[in-house]
Amino acid sequence: MRFDQQVKNHTARLLLNNWVHYEKNIEELRPHDLENAKIFFAGLQKLTQEEQIFLASKYRPARGKRISDKYMAFSKRMPLEAYKQRKVECETALQNAIMKYCEENENIADEVIAAMRYSHEMLAKDRLLRKAVKRYCTENNNRPDKFKYLWK
Repeated sequence: MRFDQQVKNHTARLLLNNWVHYEKNIEELRPHDLENAKIFFAGLQKLTQEEQIFLASKYRPARGKRISDKYMAFSKRMPLEAYKQRKVECETALQNAIMKYCEENENIADEVIAAMRYSHEMLAKDRLLRKAVKRYCTENNNRPDKFKYLWK
């Protein structure tokens, strides 16, 4: 895998993967996540209903578990390559809608990028802290209730 090339429709896929999270936790979202949700839903509204339904069937499954492209193609009774091509077309349409929305509201993109950079730094620190607390609790054979989220 080459890391120097950007993934096609990276922003659209990132936001699509967080679709369920945005809907379920809209009240508890951090400011940058809330801004991402606004951008995502604004871009989603610019798509056709058929494109919205197609993306929802892939990224917003009823059971909560992600469904593979192979199974989605089988359930829609279409060849795998045709399904993947259609998915890329819908993601591209969403990516273009998101970019158009960000251009119309120029200051949003810079704020979101800065907030995302900050959140990734904070998450990295949070992961190190969680690992340290888990290691400490494991070494001392205790599981305090306030750290129960570590053992999920």
